[in-house]
Amino acid sequence: MLRFIVTFQLILLLLFFVKNSSEDDGKCTIKPYEAKGDKSPGSNGYVIEINGTSAKSMDTSRGFIPGEIYKVSIRGWRTQHTVKTFRGFVISSLFEDNTSAGTWQVVKGHGDARTSPGCRRSGVSHSNLKSKTSVHMMWKAPEVSTGCVMFRASVIETKYVWFTEAEGLTVKFCVRKGSQILKPIDDPSATCCACDTAQYELEFTGIWSKNTHPKDYPTLEHLTHFTDMLGSSHSSNYSLWTIGGISTDGMKEIAEWGNTYKAEAEAKAKASEVRSLMKVKGLWFPDVQGTTKSQFFVNKYHHFVSLATMFGPSPDWCVGLSSVNLCLPDCSWADERTFDLQPFDAGTDSGPTYMSPNLPTEPREPIHWITTRLNAQSPFYNERSDTIPTLARVTLRRKNVTSSECKSDDVYKAEAHNITNTSEDEEYKDRRECMMTQWEPWSLCSATCGKGIRIRSRVYVFPIKAQVFQCHRQTTEKQFCNAKINECAGEFNVFENGQI
Repeated sequence: MLRFIVTFQLILLLLFFVKNSSEDDGKCTIKPYEAKGDKSPGSNGYVIEINGTSAKSMDTSRGFIPGEIYKVSIRGWRTQHTVKTFRGFVISSLFEDNTSAGTWQVVKGHGDARTSPGCRRSGVSHSNLKSKTSVHMMWKAPEVSTGCVMFRASVIETKYVWFTEAEGLTVKFCVRKGSQILKPIDDPSATCCACDTAQYELEFTGIWSKNTHPKDYPTLEHLTHFTDMLGSSHSSNYSLWTIGGISTDGMKEIAEWGNTYKAEAEAKAKASEVRSLMKVKGLWFPDVQGTTKSQFFVNKYHHFVSLATMFGPSPDWCVGLSSVNLCLPDCSWADERTFDLQPFDAGTDSGPTYMSPNLPTEPREPIHWITTRLNAQSPFYNERSDTIPTLARVTLRRKNVTSSECKSDDVYKAEAHNITNTSEDEEYKDRRECMMTQWEPWSLCSATCGKGIRIRSRVYVFPIKAQVFQCHRQTTEKQFCNAKINECAGEFNVFENGQI
């Protein structure tokens, strides 16, 4: 009897795991977790509103303008003396083919809304079960030229009384006629006709965590990170990395150790093809889900952007951008572009797990996307889904445009050859208040076996002036490292220091 009970409990636990795993693999469900039993008929007067207009009275033929921000609300019916309240909700925004549409702008830890656990890519749900008369969220419309977005919502009154997808809780919102946008052509051979120079901000946000990617997530969480990033604005004659290409020595160093210096040297060797070179501060535990930024310039000849960072601990796994075009067909510059980043394998190490010992790939394999079916040992392996949840998000925002006459390619190349430098040096090189000492030597690797971290630091020459003038230069650098003993005898690595 005891054996039967234990077996039954294990089966229930397995079913619970499968259910929750299926909700994390890119699928979207709008049934609230707290809702029990069957849904109630109708909507009980609850409605979705967009910019204050409900689905019943909204002229949906007006549609949305791509890239615009809209206030999306859910509220109950109301009379002169009565206001209907509810406790929980879920709302999703999907294209008609059930792919994610637009971006919900939810601030973690603030307000009544949060990213929906059952619909992480395109849903928002309640953050508390307090009684509420309405909720409001900001939603940014997708940068598309055609198509319609379906808003679907569920509302909880009590545990056993809930409503979903009825009239009022479903809204079809299409691209407004005549507002179709032009999109850059992401082809390395694409040309640009924009004579003006544009300045952009690059914002990188980490998403990867044990909640979003629980399978075999590193048990030594203090080692998790996105390494210092290397990015550039460049011409079609330069490539940091590309799917199907072979990693350079510089890209190999980024992918395996987070070391950008060799890749920087490779870019500077082609200085005429690179306009801005970005050294972007990495995100290390406990700030892996943080944000880091940089700035760069583009022009008619250097109108592509690339970026690479290794996430780890890992053998040679990275995320980034490859030759993203910011030049529009109408000879202007894109206002903003956002990318949800998927992992790729640099093809230089054959390790299948986060903490695999070094297994050099000789000869190097072509760079390729990591999928859910490549290797059963992989933390991304998933027989139930073809989708890997997003690891990070990059947004490119246009900050300024400077009028300029069109020049020949040779002139752009000559100008770039004279000014190509890292973004930090370009911003601070002429400010005496921001002078820094030379980097100290790298520390020893923190691990006695397997993989660890090494650190080096530097300080401001005039620390008080640097504080007054708000200098923001990198004072520490971290890199992945291999201990003298390549592989630990036990299951986990042993570290001299429990945390860095």
